[in-house]
Amino acid sequence: MAKVKGNQLLVYVDDVAIGCLNNNEFTSTNEEIDATCKDNDGAYDSLSGGNTASITFESTWDTAATMGLKQLLQIHKDKEEVAIRMGVAGSGGLYIQAARAVLNDLTWSGPLNEATVFSGTFQIRGTWTYGEHT
Repeated sequence: MAKVKGNQLLVYVDDVAIGCLNNNEFTSTNEEIDATCKDNDGAYDSLSGGNTASITFESTWDTAATMGLKQLLQIHKDKEEVAIRMGVAGSGGLYIQAARAVLNDLTWSGPLNEATVFSGTFQIRGTWTYGEHT
């Protein structure tokens, strides 16, 4: 079994990789609807509900990046809906994608004697899919 290095897992906004990524993460949660009733002695029961998903990232600020802090600030400020994808490039690489996502959270920090970083969370709207590059 071949292992995949984290360095190979990138986040793309409208098919452009976010520059100088340090970390990224996909999170998906299937909600449950409580369906407990007296008929079954109050034993817990539930129905499947909706799905919420997000992609978070952290990046070092690189002024030469094609998709960097400046571009993400504009997307965030304009509340622009973008296409988002996270995955490993190349044949056979696994990816997750969504046609609609918004950058709800964006943070920019400059710690003492360390690189300036920014991070954010894209909230996926609607459905997401996954697959492998061919």
